[in-house]
Amino acid sequence: MSAPYNRNQSVALLSSLKTGVVHGKRKKNVGDEGWCVFWGGGVVKGIRGEAGPGDCGQGCLEKGMIKTTYGTGSSIMMNIGDKPVISTHGVAASLAWGMDGRVNYVLEGNINYTGAVITWLKDDLKLIASASETEGLARQANEDDTTYLVPAFTGIGAPYWDSEARAAIVGITRKTRTPELVKAGLECIAYQIADVVEAMSRAAVGAVLTKS
Repeated sequence: MSAPYNRNQSVALLSSLKTGVVHGKRKKNVGDEGWCVFWGGGVVKGIRGEAGPGDCGQGCLEKGMIKTTYGTGSSIMMNIGDKPVISTHGVAASLAWGMDGRVNYVLEGNINYTGAVITWLKDDLKLIASASETEGLARQANEDDTTYLVPAFTGIGAPYWDSEARAAIVGITRKTRTPELVKAGLECIAYQIADVVEAMSRAAVGAVLTKS
């Protein structure tokens, strides 16, 4: 695009995808490439709705605000304002969005296994029949149990970035049962998120600012 969007243009463009009209110009079907729209002499073939734009969409508009997306894995993003940073803490800086002549940057950390841990408990270990059972089982677990799961099934992501790491279950005792294993599965999700948030906090405080 030759000119940056402002907020009103973005809303109009999103609305156009439903109505089929952009400022009087209709969408054009381009076969296997899907729908595209003509805008100010340019062609838009898609709109990005995740990552940085997702941070904006979830209301993280102020510096220091964080969002976490939970799926197979997780994406954690922290708004760091209008200046990028160089991080040595295992999280990456990227452009989030530009709006009304101002840009925002984020720190991002991606985790390989969060929701997929629950799938593993259900489909592979057969410890649960559905994800909805996890809370009840976790509440039944012995509070003093020390079982800990490291879900590095295909390596581990942010902030460690070790592709050679492998999963482990440690701290098992004779009294470790299904509730304790399920609880460890839930806790490993929270621990991973906490590790990334801590890394972001360190990066945001001690980062080297790039020249503006």
